[in-house]
Parts: sequence; C-alpha cells; structure tokens
Amino acid sequence: MSRRILVGVVAALAALSLLALAGCGSSGSNTTTVKKFTDKDKTITVKKGDTFTITVDSNPTTGYEWQVVTTPDGKAVKLEKSTYEAPAKQIPGAGGKQVWTFKAVSPGTATFSAKYSRSWEQNDPSAKVMTTKITVN
Repeated sequence: MSRRILVGVVAALAALSLLALAGCGSSGSNTTTVKKFTDKDKTITVKKGDTFTITVDSNPTTGYEWQVVTTPDGKAVKLEKSTYEAPAKQIPGAGGKQVWTFKAVSPGTATFSAKYSRSWEQNDPSAKVMTTKITVN
C-alpha cells in the first residue's frame, strides 16, 4: 500500500472518530438504560420509551425450554428479542438464562407469559408457568 493511500485512510478514520465522539456528549443522547426484571417480578411498571428485560433460569440441556404463551400485542409493549445466555462456566449440564428484551411503546398494559416444559410433554404437571403484567406510564 502506498504511503499516500495509508495517510488518507488514517486521516479518514481520525475524522470518523471525531464525529462519533462529538455526538457522545450531546444532551440529546440516545443512550438507553435497560431495566432488568426476573420471573419473581409479577408486575412491572416502566415508562414509555424504556427498554427492559425479563430474565429466567433455563437449562435446555435437560429438554426443558421456555415457550412463550402470551406475547404483548405491540400496542403498549413490543417484544424485541429472545436470547439464551450460556453459563459462565462451561460445565456439562449447567444451566444459563433465558432473556426476553422488550420496548415500552406507549402508555397501557400488557401481559407476558411463558411456560418451562418439554415440547413433547404437552400436559406435564411439573411445567413451570411465569406470568408478568406490564404497565407502561
């Protein structure tokens, strides 16, 4: 690579870095704090525009998985994504966390529920059900 091209690339990267830094300190920053809840929180109150998560223990290596039963309709709350976080220590059979990420769209209420069971055992009496009522102010 010629020296002239290399100098141009470095100058362009420096300019982009300065532009990115210039936006970081502005009062109109788009930084969002994610509020965290667990399955023990049966009711949640958030503000319009908040991003929040509901996190539950999960161990798909046992065949048990969280299956969403009731999803918010998107009017007050929108489900943005569902992810599984593996355990920090990779021990065979160790469980991790199921994390659902939501966005509070507008004032109102919504319900989210999920069932922890084996998909092939439809009427499993030991299945765990988690239901959370969400209020957006």
